[in-house]
Amino acid sequence: MAYNTSIDVSLLRGLEPAMSQEEQVKVCELLTSGDPSKLASAAFVLHQIGDLLSKGILQSARSIEQTNMVDQSFRRTYKPNKLGCNNREERVRQEKAANDAERKLRSTGLPLPVRMPRRVCIKPFDPDGTPRSRKIVNPRTWTGKPAKPSLTFIDDQWDGTLGEAFTRIEVKKNDGPVRKLVIGENVHIVKELKESPGFDKVVNAAWGEGYQMKLSNDPVFRVVICDSINDAAKVGLHRGDVITHINDEPFEGTAEDLNYLIKALFADASFAEELSIVVNAEDCIATALQLRSLGSP
Repeated sequence: MAYNTSIDVSLLRGLEPAMSQEEQVKVCELLTSGDPSKLASAAFVLHQIGDLLSKGILQSARSIEQTNMVDQSFRRTYKPNKLGCNNREERVRQEKAANDAERKLRSTGLPLPVRMPRRVCIKPFDPDGTPRSRKIVNPRTWTGKPAKPSLTFIDDQWDGTLGEAFTRIEVKKNDGPVRKLVIGENVHIVKELKESPGFDKVVNAAWGEGYQMKLSNDPVFRVVICDSINDAAKVGLHRGDVITHINDEPFEGTAEDLNYLIKALFADASFAEELSIVVNAEDCIATALQLRSLGSP
């Protein structure tokens, strides 16, 4: 590879093995710009890259998230310093206030959906409560005290609108004493739309229908997590998450269908020791994230 004369490795603090050639050029340009605010920008970039290198992560081994983090660090800008302003505490306070305001603006202007896609693996379980240790207990003949399953489910319905991507789903108990959780009898679903003016602007610019934009003309039945405990809770499955895939296969059906499928997999001696579940990979979430990317600065 030809030597790039625009790169001065003496400026890079020994971090060049963790940087692409393009990144080295950009940092050198910042550092040789004659602009103090651009020196601050270069320092921020080098700090980010140095943190990755301290973890043994070179440029070629970065994840997509880490690559995006470095790219964003190049886009960070600093306001020029005011001559004669030597009050360090005041400068720090002003910079923090500006950064906090920028983060708040971005979060409220282009919010993420209230549920994000996630794939997890948990131990197989019997929805009826048979113990997990299939090596010890035969689920067909076991008659002991039922164990509480890792997950319970409840039926729900998507109204077909984009707004569902920004609608928080909560599973709540009905009023009055509840001695035993009976799904469908003493629990109900509460939904709350979390509107955002910033996202409305993006949606209206694209199709002009806002949160009421129809992605499906007919209601779509789906299954929502009613309760999550044990290893299911530990890996981050929550009440209100929508089940979309089981063992990397799309799932469409009712809560009863899902319980039957999981029970059959649990009883199958040839089934693997892990059950994979994908939540929130829905049409409304996919469309919301696509629109958000179109509106990202």
